[in-house]
Amino acid sequence: MKNDIPFKIEASGTEELIIESAYKALLEHGYADVTMKKIGNELPRSTSIIYTYYDSKDDLLFALLQHLLRWFEPEEIDTCGDPHGQLIQHIESMLEILNEESDRNGFATIAELRVNAKHNDRFQDKFEELDSACKKHFSTLIEQGIEKGQYKEVDPEPAASFLYSSVVGELSLHCMSENSTESNVMKELRYYLQTRLLDSEEIQ
Repeated sequence: MKNDIPFKIEASGTEELIIESAYKALLEHGYADVTMKKIGNELPRSTSIIYTYYDSKDDLLFALLQHLLRWFEPEEIDTCGDPHGQLIQHIESMLEILNEESDRNGFATIAELRVNAKHNDRFQDKFEELDSACKKHFSTLIEQGIEKGQYKEVDPEPAASFLYSSVVGELSLHCMSENSTESNVMKELRYYLQTRLLDSEEIQ
């Protein structure tokens, strides 16, 4: 299994090098068995330097989580642009994770942190913050699509929640499985958009 840093994140300083080492150790040993010593073994310098930046394993893994989740942060919406096109682009960009093994490993690490840190309020707050931001992004694009006559008069929030949950579910299924097949969820989501959201006159 490759342990390249996912989502094109590269270490360029001591703190980022520590985060990279934490990622590699977590990928190799798993959440339950990773320790500061094992993280330090991935560093090209003394383990003690970790404590210059982080007081505990949880602090370091939280910094790693923040680093990984940057990739998912929604881009600013172009209010003068095409809402439907932007929605498609956002969904496709999330599913691009499936194209690279290093990115699939990165998402699997995020999923492992979500499951194993479920009793850690700081971790869960971060996940809830991201989920809310992504759903709001989808919902806003759907609202703008309705306003511009692209979409039918639907309730944006349930539609946004369905789309986001479908994408995250597909990523989890394929990134956590050793024997996953090729994903065809984008085809199904396009069909959903055409039949559930797009106004008949907008379907090409």
